[in-house]
Amino acid sequence: MALIGLISDVHASAQPVAEAMAIFEREGVDRILCAGDIAGYMDQLDETIDLLIDNNCLTVMGNHDLQHLDKNPDDSRAVTFLSALPATFEETIAGKRLYMVHAKPPDGHPNSHIHGGIKLLDKTGSIIPERLAYWSHTLQDFDADVLIIGHTHQ
Repeated sequence: MALIGLISDVHASAQPVAEAMAIFEREGVDRILCAGDIAGYMDQLDETIDLLIDNNCLTVMGNHDLQHLDKNPDDSRAVTFLSALPATFEETIAGKRLYMVHAKPPDGHPNSHIHGGIKLLDKTGSIIPERLAYWSHTLQDFDADVLIIGHTHQ
């Protein structure tokens, strides 16, 4: 069995990332994954990047990361980190095939025409049965045991 720590959509907010990393260390996680959007709303991008690097967090590119690259080409430290991020991550961990992407998988993968991501929860955090049925049907031929998608903040 492998313990995986999962974060996403941290949007350059270092404190919550530091808190998550402390939890992961305390719980002895084997691998830390981030489903994108390191850049964004807050102004602590360098600190957030440092936390991800220091904790060997495997990260994929998010839409805010792409926007940061476009809008801040002279931010050399962030550009170096963000431009090296893969769009997707695939690996077998503890015998399970895992696939991670931020929001819009490439063609041939989960519903590539949807930018909004996979939303299953209502405003109270309860599963919407119709959405669960829709995505279960849509993804029935997807060839992975675990699918991780960020973007929706769910």
